[in-house]
Order: sequence, then structure tokens, then C-alpha cells
Amino acid sequence: EPQAFHFNQALRACERSSCWEQCIQLLQDLRRLRKAPSMLQYHSSISAMGHESQWSLACHLLGEAERGGMAARPETIEAVLNACLLARRPQLAWSLLPKALARGLTPDPSDLVSSLYHGITWQEVLRLLDDTSHPWLQAS
Repeated sequence: EPQAFHFNQALRACERSSCWEQCIQLLQDLRRLRKAPSMLQYHSSISAMGHESQWSLACHLLGEAERGGMAARPETIEAVLNACLLARRPQLAWSLLPKALARGLTPDPSDLVSSLYHGITWQEVLRLLDDTSHPWLQAS
């Protein structure tokens, strides 16, 4: 019977090669063996999805992990943010920022704004920059 180590290694390989479909299959295999995926296993899957703009699946898995009582790692939330930005879903990425900040992720504002600019109008970027609920955007 495969052990967690084997699943971890397989999921990491899938993450590195952006094979998100295989990640889904491996997570299903884990469940069939009556094993709950670990946060590391979720992270590898979410990261693979992030590389391929699979924002909906990445968001779904992040929610599934959190509903299972797991705290997402900052780099896992960053992978979801990247998936949203690559898929031109900047508003969704922006809505995830409070969660990312609460977990210790400190995005580079210029990178985020540059990415956001490609998916939304400049008026929306200015409105988002004017939002005082994002203290990391405030000048030092």
C-alpha cells in the first residue's frame, strides 16, 4: 500500500511539471485509500494548478483544506493568487489578499499592481490603490 511519502513525492513531481490533472487523480487515490490529504499535498496540487491558471480548482482545493481544519501556508495562498492573476481574475486575487496577509505573505505591491493592470481598467487599479483596508500599500 502506498504511503504518504510516495504520494508526497508524486505530487511534488506533478507540481514541478505543472501536471494538475494528475494531482487531482492522486488526491482522489488518497481519498479512496481513506486518507485525508495533508496541507503539503494540497499545496503541491494547488501550486501545479497555479502554474496553469486553474484558478477555480485552486480556490476549491484551498477551501477544502481550510474546511478540513488546515491553515494554508503563505506560499499556497500565493499560488492561488497567481492562478487568479494568470487567468485574468484580478478582483478575485485582490479579495484573497487579506487572507494572504494574515498568513504572513508580503506581496510586492508593484508586482501585484502590474499584474492587476493587465486584467482590469486603470480606474479600477486606482480605486483599489485608494482602498485603505490594504495597509501594505500605504507609503512608509
